[in-house]
Amino acid sequence: MSARIVLTRRAVTGLALSAALVAGITTFGTGDAEAAGPTKVWERGVGGAVRSSSPGMGDIDGDGRMDIVVGSHDGRVNVLRGSDGSPTPGWPQLTTHPIDSSPAIAHIADDGRPEIAIGVGTGDAAGGALYSFAPDGRVRFRYAAADRAFPSPSIYSTPAVGDINGDGRPDLSVGSLGLESVHAVDASGVRLGGFPFYWDDTIFSSAALVDVNGDGRRDIVIGGDSTPGAPVDHQGGMVRAIDGSGRPLWEHRVNDIVRGAPSVGDIDGDGRQDIVFGGGDFFGGSDSVKVWALELDGRVKPGWPQSTDGVTDASPTLADLTGNGILDVAIGTFDSRHGRGSGGSVYAWAGSGGRLPGYPLASGGGVVLGQISTGDFDGDGGQDLLVPTGGAIFAYSGKTGARLFSLGEGTGTGYQNTPLVADVDGNGRLDIVAAGFRGGAGVVTRYELDSTAEVGRLAWPQYRRNAVRNGTVDTLAEARSIDAACPPGKVPNSGFDDIAGSVHRTAVDCIAWWEITKGSGGGSYNPLGAVTRGQMASFIARLIEESGGSLPSNPPDAFSDDDGSLYEHDINRLADVGIVNGVSPGQYRPRDTVTRAQMATFLIRALNHRTGTARPFSRVNYFSDDNGHAHESNINKAAAAGLTGGGTGGRYLPNAPVRRDQMASFLARTLDVLVVEAGAQLPA
Repeated sequence: MSARIVLTRRAVTGLALSAALVAGITTFGTGDAEAAGPTKVWERGVGGAVRSSSPGMGDIDGDGRMDIVVGSHDGRVNVLRGSDGSPTPGWPQLTTHPIDSSPAIAHIADDGRPEIAIGVGTGDAAGGALYSFAPDGRVRFRYAAADRAFPSPSIYSTPAVGDINGDGRPDLSVGSLGLESVHAVDASGVRLGGFPFYWDDTIFSSAALVDVNGDGRRDIVIGGDSTPGAPVDHQGGMVRAIDGSGRPLWEHRVNDIVRGAPSVGDIDGDGRQDIVFGGGDFFGGSDSVKVWALELDGRVKPGWPQSTDGVTDASPTLADLTGNGILDVAIGTFDSRHGRGSGGSVYAWAGSGGRLPGYPLASGGGVVLGQISTGDFDGDGGQDLLVPTGGAIFAYSGKTGARLFSLGEGTGTGYQNTPLVADVDGNGRLDIVAAGFRGGAGVVTRYELDSTAEVGRLAWPQYRRNAVRNGTVDTLAEARSIDAACPPGKVPNSGFDDIAGSVHRTAVDCIAWWEITKGSGGGSYNPLGAVTRGQMASFIARLIEESGGSLPSNPPDAFSDDDGSLYEHDINRLADVGIVNGVSPGQYRPRDTVTRAQMATFLIRALNHRTGTARPFSRVNYFSDDNGHAHESNINKAAAAGLTGGGTGGRYLPNAPVRRDQMASFLARTLDVLVVEAGAQLPA
C-alpha cells in the first residue's frame, strides 16, 4: 500500500475522532457538591470553533499587559486582550487552513518582542503550513513542510521552540501529517541541516525538547504513526529521539499509534529526567490504552507501562499532585473504537507507577482529549487537576481526587484542548482561560479564582507546560517568586545604567532597595562581573542585618590571608557564627571567585543563622551533576527552598562561577524566604 493511501486512511480516523468529540458535548457532569467556583471575568466569541488549539499568553502588543492567543477552525489566529477579551490591534490574522495547532509564544526574532509560531491544517491532511507572526500581525514566514509525498501537509502538531543545533539561537521543531514528518527550521524559517526527518507516516504528536544523550544540546523527542511495509515495516507507532542534525538516537515501538505528545520531567526524584507518553487508537492494539515512562536512553522504567480504561490520546501531565516535591503523572482517557475501553476517566500515578489515592475517577463530562493543566486551587500545597471534557472543565484535588469546581457546565460548550492557568492581569489573583466550541463557533472565557489559589510549585499550567511549548520540566527545582520581599510596584528603579534587558533586573532593583548593594561605582552594577568570596561575605552580612538579624560586632580574627581586606570584618563576623569556614586552616581566599556550589552553602547557613532553625534535609535529588559533591546537601536544600532553579538544561553547574546578576537573584529569593517565614520587615 502506498504511503499516500495510508496517510489518507489515517486522516479519515482524525475526522472520525472529531465527530466523536462533537457528539461528546451532549454529556454533562453530574453536579456533585463542590466549593463555589471561579468568577467569570469575560467571555468572547471567535469566528470559528476552537478545538485542539490551546490558549497561550504573552504581551504581544508590547503594552505591558498580557494577551491571549488561540487558533480557530476558520483559519484565524486570534489575539485577545487579557484584561477584557477585546481584540488586540492587528489581530486576528487569517491563514490558509483551519487551525488545531497551539501557539508557541517566544522571542524568536531577537527583537525584544514575542513572536507567535503556529501550525495550520487539521486531521484531514488536506494541506497546511507552519506560520511565524510578528507582534503586529505580519507574517514573518510561512513554511510549507514539503516532503517527497506531499507539497504542503497539514501541521496539526504544535511547534516547540528551543535551540537544538547548538548555535545559540532558537529553532522551531514540529511534526506534520506527511511522510518525512519531523521538521526543524531556524528563526527565519530556513530548514536545519538533516531535516525533514523520514518518519514513515503521520505525526499528530508535538515535540518535547530535552538533552537525551548528555551532549549539552536539546534533542527532539516526539511520537508518531507507523504502517506495515518498507522501509520501517511496523504496524503501530513509536516515540523517537532525534538530535539537532536530524540523526536518530533511539526509538521505542508500540502496537498502536502515539497521538499525544511526550512529556518530560523527573518523576521519581532521582535527579534524571524521564519521558512519559500515551497511545492512540488506529489499529486497535493493546498499547492504545497504556501510559509509558522511559529513561532518557529509551529504556522502559520499572513500574511502567500502566493500563487504563480507555485510549490515552491526551498528552500526559507531569505535576506535583501530592505536594512532596516530586512530579506525578496524570492523564484523561478517550473512547476506543476497537472495544479497548470506554474512556472518560482521569488517572494519576506516582513515578513508581503506583496509583495515587482517589484515582482513577470519572472525568465528570465524558471523554478527555486535551492535556490536563494544573494549579494549586485549594491552597493545600499540592497541584490540582483541571480536566477538559466534552461537557465542561472540572477541577479535582490532586491529593484526594475530590471535585473542587466546574467551568462551563450546562452551557453546551465542549473542550478538546488545555485550559491556561495564570495571573492574566497581574492583580495577584489566579485566572483560568478556557477556549472551546459552542455549536460551530469558538468561545474564549476568562475566570478568576479567589486569593488563596496560586500556580504553585511544579505545576503544569498550560499545554506543553510553557509558552515555548517544549513539554519539559527541566528540573524539580523551581525558583521562588520574590514578590513577598519586593512587591511589584513598590520597588523603585535602582538607577543602574547597565542592567536594562537583564532577566535579573528585578532582583537587582530588589537588593538595592534593601540596601544590600550599592553597585560597582559610577552608576553601574557590573551584572556580568564575577563575585569574589570576600564580596560574598559582605553581601551575606548585609542580607542578615538588613532583614532584621544580627552578627557579632567584635569577632576574633579567623583567617590570615584577608588581613587588611575591605571585607575582613564581614568575613570574621560570618566565621564567628559558622556561616563561612574557609578553604583550609587559616585560609579564606577572599579574592577567589564564588562557585554556585559554595553560594548554596553560604545561603543555607545564612538562613539557618537568621531564622535560628536548620533547613530540613531534602530527600529529593534535584540535580544529577552535583552527585557526590561536598555541597550537594546544601544545593538540594537551596532548591527545596526555591533559592535556585538550576542552570542550563536542568543541571546545577556546581563549579561554575557566580555572576553579580545571578547573585542578585539568589539574594532576593533568600530575602523572600525571610519575609515569608521569619517575618522580616520590608524597607520603609
